[in-house]
Amino acid sequence: MIGPFWIANITLAGVNVAVVAGLLYVYTSNFGPLRSKLALGLIAFSSVLVLQNIVAAFIYWGLAQTYTAAVATPILLITALETTGLLLLLWATWR
Repeated sequence: MIGPFWIANITLAGVNVAVVAGLLYVYTSNFGPLRSKLALGLIAFSSVLVLQNIVAAFIYWGLAQTYTAAVATPILLITALETTGLLLLLWATWR
């Protein structure tokens, strides 16, 4: 059975995918009129982060089959910090 900390990790990875998808939407919208290398770099950065968080969710699912909350807790802290940073970036981007 999957524990609550692993569920939280997988959920936060999903939240991160949604937040980065929002950033990707803004960056691709800006690329059309601007055609700047910065916008292109932000699109590449966001694409990699979306992929990273999708892979992380699958890895967390696999780890949850073997490891307990002792492993899930520090990963949850790291994932929560990532979510906080991405939300701040989304907030600053949309302002």
